[in-house]
Amino acid sequence: YRALVEGRVPQFCAERRYLRRDGSTIWMQISAVLVRGTHDTEDMVVAQFQDVTARRKAEAELARRAVTDPLTGLSNRNELITRIEAHRATRAGAPVGVVFLDLDGFKQVNDAHGHAVGDAVLTQVAGRLKSTVAEPNSVYRLGGDEFVILVPDAQESHVEGVARDICTGLTGDYDAGGAPVRLTASV
Repeated sequence: YRALVEGRVPQFCAERRYLRRDGSTIWMQISAVLVRGTHDTEDMVVAQFQDVTARRKAEAELARRAVTDPLTGLSNRNELITRIEAHRATRAGAPVGVVFLDLDGFKQVNDAHGHAVGDAVLTQVAGRLKSTVAEPNSVYRLGGDEFVILVPDAQESHVEGVARDICTGLTGDYDAGGAPVRLTASV
């Protein structure tokens, strides 16, 4: 804005976040141009302020959906790839354990009880996974009944222990619409 007022640029456009008195946030797009005065008038800045809060919220929601599994709320395959690439770029040579997990017999749950019950069971599995691992944000759903858990900076024996803990934590009964369903997991 200062460059505009000083005449170094002919126009200015930016988005800024402001805090309202009630504590809420509002995003404003500010567009301004310098209008040069004539010999008997001064230069003026003409500015327009536009509330772009709704657009910003929609963009944030789209960004969240791009990296989140809609059913379980876990991070998805896209986010997994991003995290692995970031780990490789910033911590070259540092080990990272990758635990691939598949639910045993999950297809039969869907076939016997329907997809709505299957979805409810997957949501329960996601909850158990998050409570079983040390870092809940290291759990990813690839799709279907397949999950991945990243274990950064871990030796092989530690990753094996994490895999055992996960299988133990997931083995058991799940609520399938009033009827318990027993599941196990393979890594």
